[in-house]
Amino acid sequence: MLFFFAGDGSSAAGGDITFLTGAASFGRGGNFFLNAGSGSFLGSVVIGPNAQLLRITPPVVIDNSYLQLVNGFDEVLLQADPTSIFSHNGLTLLRSESDYDVIQVDTTPVTNSNQYERLVDLQHTLNAIINSLSQCQHGLFYTRTVDPNNNIVPRDCPEFTV
Repeated sequence: MLFFFAGDGSSAAGGDITFLTGAASFGRGGNFFLNAGSGSFLGSVVIGPNAQLLRITPPVVIDNSYLQLVNGFDEVLLQADPTSIFSHNGLTLLRSESDYDVIQVDTTPVTNSNQYERLVDLQHTLNAIINSLSQCQHGLFYTRTVDPNNNIVPRDCPEFTV
């Protein structure tokens, strides 16, 4: 273990610790790596538990991994995954791909003989658009499904079928 203390005396209250990389005292260029093992022997890089603030000057690059924020039982995950860019407690809130196909709406004039079928087609198309933009797909807005008795149906993100 390696400990760095800043501050006054043994209490280490206050003070700064500065690491510079690069040439001389200017700290230009060079990289600073925090590593916690390799292969199957990986540890963690932990800041805290007694840290008031972690400030990182951009850009921040997370390579082949994700950013996870945890507070109690809540977890927020930000990752480069087109099917789940942003999620909260395992529920995808934002994605860039949708599994829902939106049916092209027929543009022929509505007549007495086809009005029911055209209305059903419009209903399916509207449902497909709403589902493709909801939290289970794109995540543009939150939708809540209710049954005929106005009871909320749990969000399990079922696949939409026409």
